[in-house]
Amino acid sequence: MKTAEDFKEQLQKRNITEWVIDHCEDCKNPIRYMFYSGEVFFNIDCSCSIGIDDRQASWQDIADYYNYQTNPAVIKDMDIFWGFATAQTTELFNPPKTKPF
Repeated sequence: MKTAEDFKEQLQKRNITEWVIDHCEDCKNPIRYMFYSGEVFFNIDCSCSIGIDDRQASWQDIADYYNYQTNPAVIKDMDIFWGFATAQTTELFNPPKTKPF
């Protein structure tokens, strides 16, 4: 499990300004977390989602979003983005190719 502090550290190391977590199904614009001066904001950048403005979020929201994921492919992509991926985790998700029988 990753903590809010893990994400704060990686943000600084990797100079991350936003984390796109999805896209609007209608207009395909990003749904993301944005980072300004140590603050976290949730942003849906489309006019399709009527009444949803940027809202302040927390570092714990980031950790919760990450920790609640169960899809190995999504976890791998997040690990690569945040810099948590290691040779071992990459190998787990990309096993060596074997020859057919």
